[in-house]
Amino acid sequence: MEGKLLIEKLLKYAKSYLHLNEYDEVYVRNILLSILKIPCPYEQDLDFNIQSMDVPDKLWQELIRYALDNGLADKDSAERFCTDIFGLLTPKPSEINKEFLLIRQQNGIQAACDYLYDICVKNGYIQKTAIAKNLKWEAKEGDNKLEITINLSKPEKSNKDVAKLLTIPQGKKYPDCVLCKENEGFEGTLTHPARRNLRTVKVNLGGEKWFMQYSPYAYYDEHCIVINEEHVPMYVDQKTPDKLLDFVDAFPNYFIGSNASLPIVGGSILNHEHYQGGRHIMPMHYAKIKKQYTKPEFSDLNVGILDWFNSVIQIEGKDRQSVAAFGAEVITKWKEFSCPECEIINMTDKTPHLQKGRR
Repeated sequence: MEGKLLIEKLLKYAKSYLHLNEYDEVYVRNILLSILKIPCPYEQDLDFNIQSMDVPDKLWQELIRYALDNGLADKDSAERFCTDIFGLLTPKPSEINKEFLLIRQQNGIQAACDYLYDICVKNGYIQKTAIAKNLKWEAKEGDNKLEITINLSKPEKSNKDVAKLLTIPQGKKYPDCVLCKENEGFEGTLTHPARRNLRTVKVNLGGEKWFMQYSPYAYYDEHCIVINEEHVPMYVDQKTPDKLLDFVDAFPNYFIGSNASLPIVGGSILNHEHYQGGRHIMPMHYAKIKKQYTKPEFSDLNVGILDWFNSVIQIEGKDRQSVAAFGAEVITKWKEFSCPECEIINMTDKTPHLQKGRR
């Protein structure tokens, strides 16, 4: 009886929050009966308040308990089991992209983003309850401020987990990394997170196929990741400004930024080209111009060095091509620039890097 009732709760939740079509209800119920190894469905009226469920945590935990109690999963696979179920209840990627485009055409880009973001919260991909535990505060210095975040939501592996991973034979990895397009719908393993409930939307950047998804462990509102469909290394070059501008043309409600393509400062996952963005205004965006510059070839642009904690060039202009061209020129010049007396050295042997010592 417990399993039958749980299936009906899941179906009611999916109809209320995950856009489960009534024509698919019997089909999905039968799949759930098969997965939970139950011969027939619940046949009584369901008394279950679904309206108060902003996140799926209650159902998620109920599903975990049922899976553990009935031998459907163990402690190592219980989370993957739940992810699998909620992935089943979530619209397919093709349906997500079709609806996203339709909402965008009818109600604008923020409404479309609201649709995708809400699904990713309701199906458990965005860990909203865990994210709420993150510590955040501001540090002010003069007119500027920094936002400091300690991410407590991202799970860390225990010593036992690490020891277990060492016993797993190493072979061909699939997907190649946690950013690859092949993650969408992936069951997950001990060494790779479950992504059955991941949903993405397609976007074109610089004439290339990319996609946008949300971060499961966000640092700010609607923290998104924009990822190249090809598994190619992170690289900042003359094409980067155009790609970033393509994104803000498509998503004017979001900012976008790129990590440095350098191992010592670029963060993790540099083996796959991606950018990060979201519905947030970064502290640097509030910084004022400290010194203005002009260049005859780009007389239509306002260019200056920001009053900021590290080196930042701000480019403002109404002509997108002009902004992109100047940005490309800055990137090219900086890659080639060295000033040993200032301890700025652009390369050691054949390894590019940033300056050492003072800035």
